[in-house]
Amino acid sequence: MLWPDLKRIGDGALKIVLVGPTASGKSSLAIGLAKELGNLVLLNGDAFSVYKDMTIGTAKPTPQELDGVDLRLTDLVDPTVDFSLYDYKCLADKEVGSQENILLVGGSALYIKAITDHLELPGLFPDTRKMLEERLVESGPENLWKELNQLDEEASLKIDPRNSRRILRALEVTLGSKKKFSSFGPGVDKSPESEFKFIGLSMDNEPLKHKIEQRLQKQLEAGFLDEVEMLFSKYGSLSRTARQSIGYMELKSVLDGLVSIEEAKVEIIRRTNRMARRQIKWFRRDSRVTWIEVVSNVDSMIKSFKKAVLID
Repeated sequence: MLWPDLKRIGDGALKIVLVGPTASGKSSLAIGLAKELGNLVLLNGDAFSVYKDMTIGTAKPTPQELDGVDLRLTDLVDPTVDFSLYDYKCLADKEVGSQENILLVGGSALYIKAITDHLELPGLFPDTRKMLEERLVESGPENLWKELNQLDEEASLKIDPRNSRRILRALEVTLGSKKKFSSFGPGVDKSPESEFKFIGLSMDNEPLKHKIEQRLQKQLEAGFLDEVEMLFSKYGSLSRTARQSIGYMELKSVLDGLVSIEEAKVEIIRRTNRMARRQIKWFRRDSRVTWIEVVSNVDSMIKSFKKAVLID
């Protein structure tokens, strides 16, 4: 039974999005909410939980943790498949349209925004993509960023010159469609009205860093290294998109004898902290988000969440 005084938006359906940095406890809170409400469907908003067999490293909830909670948009494709934002949006839009009460939860900012803001996404241009990937290997992301800067300065200034994934996509669209990448949709820096209610989890930097370290240790104890060994044994390699999930390639280097487990842990933590900072910066500039502080007790978090979504 839904809380009687929850704010209803649009057609009366309850649509909420829960965002925040990695390791802040979004999944635990979402599962607790779904169990209490009883008729709330969870939609995954994490770019890497879409891959089968990538479970521990993506912090995907286990069947035991879910305990009957309906979580969708996970385990969609093999990790050898290049799975794009466009692919995700096509599937997510169908789920949003077919469910009355949903909670979209995750930290992949563009995946979340594509759904909540109905971004107009350009199609795929595989031949252009292949050409650009070859050039990336030859010259590196910085040179491709410079080309993007000449063709679409607005798009380039929103992309880190080291972020090869976003640079490739922006150039692929610009060259393939003959339209600037920045011309599609309302723009990622806009916060238009949405049928979703936005809730964000807030944590201070030091406690968040500690949680990131703790989570990695638990993942390793749960068999993260074995999961990586299984993946490469079963599939041979990971797709361009799947291999960007933090931890998998670092631990593959451990298995290959290139680095020690301690060296890999340092790199994983460094990259995870950097990602968390990017997530915080992205979500903090969205004026639609109501922030609640993270505490250790899930029941207290649920109470804070209720208060945040009730009518003022």
